Amino acid sequence: MRHAALAVGLALGAGACKDETAPTPAAAPAASASAKGNPDNAAGDEGRAEGAKTSATHGVGASPADTSPADTSPAGTNPAGTNPAGTQGNRKSRFADLTREVIDNARAAANEPMRLVPDSAGFALQVRLPALLAHPEAKQLWQKAEDSEAGFKQAMDIVRTCLGGLEAVDELVVGFDLDDHLILVGRGKGLGTATTWRCFQKEATARGDSLDLELTGIPRGEGPQLRETDKSPAEASQGYFPNDETFVMVSHEWDEQAQALLKGEGTPAIEGRLAPSTTRAKPDYTVWMVGRWDDAQSKDLPETIRGIEDMALSMNIEDGALLVDLSADAGEASDATRVRERLQSEFDQFKGMLSIFGIPGSVAPKIVFKSEDDRVSLAFTLTSGELEGLRTGIERSF
Repeated sequence: MRHAALAVGLALGAGACKDETAPTPAAAPAASASAKGNPDNAAGDEGRAEGAKTSATHGVGASPADTSPADTSPAGTNPAGTNPAGTQGNRKSRFADLTREVIDNARAAANEPMRLVPDSAGFALQVRLPALLAHPEAKQLWQKAEDSEAGFKQAMDIVRTCLGGLEAVDELVVGFDLDDHLILVGRGKGLGTATTWRCFQKEATARGDSLDLELTGIPRGEGPQLRETDKSPAEASQGYFPNDETFVMVSHEWDEQAQALLKGEGTPAIEGRLAPSTTRAKPDYTVWMVGRWDDAQSKDLPETIRGIEDMALSMNIEDGALLVDLSADAGEASDATRVRERLQSEFDQFKGMLSIFGIPGSVAPKIVFKSEDDRVSLAFTLTSGELEGLRTGIERSF
């Protein structure tokens, strides 16, 4: 999964993670990108056209031999007057219809990437990368991250080379849990095509790295298009191309759930365990994240916030300003009051040091935690000038 994240740079932000086993999300339902080719013509779809190619190698771009189902009717058992060739043709026609239905369902599901995060996920993050990078302060911080981390910069350079720029990645969704299971959904120019992934591999190889991925050559709708090569088949993460603009990479433990969601079946996390926090999030914002802790996990949280059950964070860039909306469910009203008081107390003790980090003095009065019933919340807006001060402070400190 590390190399899938590297290739698309988690284009993303997850590629900046130094711990290869712990996903660091970086990634929004936007208007869907139109799929290339005629959706009713499998031959016109690059994902399916790749399935017709064969190769003796098994690296990226390798394709297994044709796996189309053969006629298995035993010889000599056809009733008089039947046409075995016609029977096989009908069977293939039914298979083609089923495959086309699977493809159509996957395309529809890919239009809402958050709906591809399975209910096993404890957290889900969505980022609109073009909107994020359009803000000058965010762009400079991104550049600072590239300058500070060689691996992240390499990933970003690969994306730029193969896609023409980071802004070609429209949105990124990451679903994960605390046991290192991950699903990554990327949407953007050509991300669901073998051509793009061959380019990622070529550029990574040219830089002395590898994606540790292979293109399976399996036609779209009939199985995974990507598979990890540095793990056993039973443990390897797999990738899917629902359409030419979307890829899905998922840990093997969640593969079955992801396949169901691609078929329009099953329950996505935002309608299951993450439903309560999702109702408080703002999906139209540049970045939003929701999460939920079970009882045992909640008890392991820092004392200040111990006991909270879920959270919703939404951030939006609007007219140069940053809008932040954060809320958490503490379970009971008394717990919400306790968490609010502790959070405000800790911040008030710290705010005198903000100037040391270059943070404008106008920011501190905006940080006011509130509680209502069982919820704790924080909402504020940073102006463009405050963001510039915050950015320079971060750069100076790190």
